Amino acid sequence: MTNPKAVAPPEEPKTVAPKEAKKPILIIEDNPVQQLTYKGLFGGHKELQPFQPIMAKTGREALGLLVTLNGAANDPGVILLDLELPDMNGLQLLLAIRKDPRWIKIPVIVISGSSEKNESLRVKAAGAQEYISKPIRNDKLVEKILRYVVSVKA
Repeated sequence: MTNPKAVAPPEEPKTVAPKEAKKPILIIEDNPVQQLTYKGLFGGHKELQPFQPIMAKTGREALGLLVTLNGAANDPGVILLDLELPDMNGLQLLLAIRKDPRWIKIPVIVISGSSEKNESLRVKAAGAQEYISKPIRNDKLVEKILRYVVSVKA
């Protein structure tokens, strides 16, 4: 028979797991208006909230960020790459990314305003997973990002 007046033992203190850091998505874009569009995309889509957009305006800045983020846990889940950059051609940057074994597995989605017919074939041959022509439909871009990004706990 149990004693109804018995005092329950004190509860163990609950530990709260630290909030997991957001997985970076590296966006290489020099146009300030397009940068704002990307930031709005990440803020406005629930599916993208586990990810942190990190902006680079030049190819050199992007390579520096990749070095700084070095490590599988910190590597971007996806790279969004504009082909028209002020310091180097986006195709050159893509080749530099693919040449480095630390970044060879990071999915790259190339975004271009060019209407050149064979550009899609060239960037895919250089190692891009996707090629998107501007203007960009946000729903399609979100779909492509989510297709390639590694799963992240929210």
